[in-house]
Amino acid sequence: MRADERSRSFCAGCQRTTGGLLCYRRNLLASRRAETGAYDRRTNPLELLNRPTFADVERIGMPRALLHYRYGTLWTTFFESLGREVVLSAPTTKDIVAQGDALSHDECCLASKIFLGHVESLIGACDAVFIPSIGNLGRFKMFCTKFQALPDLVANTFAE
Repeated sequence: MRADERSRSFCAGCQRTTGGLLCYRRNLLASRRAETGAYDRRTNPLELLNRPTFADVERIGMPRALLHYRYGTLWTTFFESLGREVVLSAPTTKDIVAQGDALSHDECCLASKIFLGHVESLIGACDAVFIPSIGNLGRFKMFCTKFQALPDLVANTFAE
């Protein structure tokens, strides 16, 4: 290791090499947040009290699509340990695919269309639908951006 590499440090906010100085990018972002009044959980914990509670949710719908087949047992056990009933959507059929295709945009992949079809089949059968958003599974193991934005896609599709 060279002497100049030992003196370098990394910014905790953006993981960039800072050379022992404060990260310019992190300070710039903090000043922009202060100017715009943007929400920052680290400095304003009282905002957490104004978040909606979901105490009235008794039945949670879980679509049988995407990561359900890998993590479904974990999620089901978690919600059941909280005293909630988990409602699974039916297995994927041609009707579910057709429903998802009718609801989605042209640019969506088949997996997203199937997921939307499963969410459509759960409406009315539960109080809330569980839609996970997983960005990565570690370094260099990223998910597709459309998969990461799935909660927003569902919220905008079923805005009613």
